[in-house]
Amino acid sequence: TISKNSVLINGEGQGADLPFHGQITQFYNGGDFTYFVGDASKAYEAPMKTFKRAMLFLRPNVYVVYDELAASKKSTFSWLLNTFAKPDIDEANQKMVVAQQKERLEVQQVFPKELKYTTTNKRPYPMKTRAWTRFSEAFPQGWHTEVTTPAVDKDSILTLMQTYKESDGANVKTQDQYKTDSTMGLKIADGANRDGVILFRRELDK
Repeated sequence: TISKNSVLINGEGQGADLPFHGQITQFYNGGDFTYFVGDASKAYEAPMKTFKRAMLFLRPNVYVVYDELAASKKSTFSWLLNTFAKPDIDEANQKMVVAQQKERLEVQQVFPKELKYTTTNKRPYPMKTRAWTRFSEAFPQGWHTEVTTPAVDKDSILTLMQTYKESDGANVKTQDQYKTDSTMGLKIADGANRDGVILFRRELDK
């Protein structure tokens, strides 16, 4: 799990045996957007109780990700991003930008607040043979970033992601944020007829 753009609970990932599994519970593909919900709650051992991810793709370059998370005891949840380049992290504003040649990926965690950002490209396992050393020189270790919540028994992570050319700059702006007992969302604007409010139910099945 640590090498995927998924979630850790207390630093631990998904189980590796057959009983651990997930499923797609909702899917819609339209002209301007694609939306799906995946349920990976049964892919983890305790204390994970709920991990459901909803993703809204607004063509051609905007992604809104909502993660519903719950545990049987207070736990930390870590949102993962793996990239070739080191992200430029602005923890105070809960943003990071990843460069890939002339393209950029901007990631903004809208909710919750007080998140902790860490990133590293240290290899989890040392290269012990000359052949592996040559491989590592040709394919350097990527960057692994974790965005971690305080210890809680229930939380939701709302993330806005957008890709853009370096020369154009990021054009999608967050104009407002919404958080109630039943919903979470944001208002975005980009000046290209995609201005609007995006809301998720805090409990995706309801």
